[in-house]
Amino acid sequence: MSGFYAYLVARGDTPVETNPVPRGLSTRRRGGRVRTIPLVRLPRTLPKILSPVEVDALVGALRTHRDKAMVFAMLLGGLRRCEVLGLRLADIQVAERSLFVAEEKGGHQRVVPISNAFFDELRVDKTAPLG
Repeated sequence: MSGFYAYLVARGDTPVETNPVPRGLSTRRRGGRVRTIPLVRLPRTLPKILSPVEVDALVGALRTHRDKAMVFAMLLGGLRRCEVLGLRLADIQVAERSLFVAEEKGGHQRVVPISNAFFDELRVDKTAPLG
């Protein structure tokens, strides 16, 4: 019963505000620890995926080619923000159209193929060929 009341309190959308049922060893022994956090697990949700319109709005709001390239690396290459921030110029493999990620989650390394849109944003002079 105590678990049921704890669940109702955690939901917060019921008239139940406190758990009326004592729970655990603290009810049997003086000076015991009282648990104040209910044992209710929240569902783990997947990240929200941006629609093409939202992506266009995001990229359109960015002012520099550097920022656009960083967002493209995350959107088109699936890189995490810490992986993008850790990129060096030597990690950009223009001929292979890929990025070398030296420190990914778990300490692994990988090579990520990436779209030409990323490399277009890296160019300082849009008329000069890349590489």
